[in-house]
Amino acid sequence: IQYSKCTAEALPLTDNLFDLVFSRVAVPYTNVPETMVEMYRVLQPGGRVWFTLHPAKMTVRQLSASVKKRNVKDVLFRTYVLLNGFMLHWFGRLVPFPTNGQYESCQSHKAIRSVLDNVGFVNVSISQERHFLVTAEKPR
Repeated sequence: IQYSKCTAEALPLTDNLFDLVFSRVAVPYTNVPETMVEMYRVLQPGGRVWFTLHPAKMTVRQLSASVKKRNVKDVLFRTYVLLNGFMLHWFGRLVPFPTNGQYESCQSHKAIRSVLDNVGFVNVSISQERHFLVTAEKPR
């Protein structure tokens, strides 16, 4: 096993290396469109992605809880996360948080499908039962 410290937007890996890319919650904390480009790049033709996302309703619940607690700092941050989700949904892009340059966003079915389609993924499947789960495939 080899470990590497890197960002999801710039994987220090060769092209067409993996048959599966798996992420259990990291994607919402990245620049999602750039991360999907990297996932696509490192997948072999016919390779699949499996990842979970944050639905907007989760962010709305967190925002509501922060308002009730009068946690102004978290209200501002959760508002940023929600607005970033809208940016991804309507414009297909995200903006980093002003103070630390990091990303966080909630996602919609439309937004993630659009991002995956733009990158070139096929056989996209999105389900939102217990988890907001996405699978897709790099064409052969």
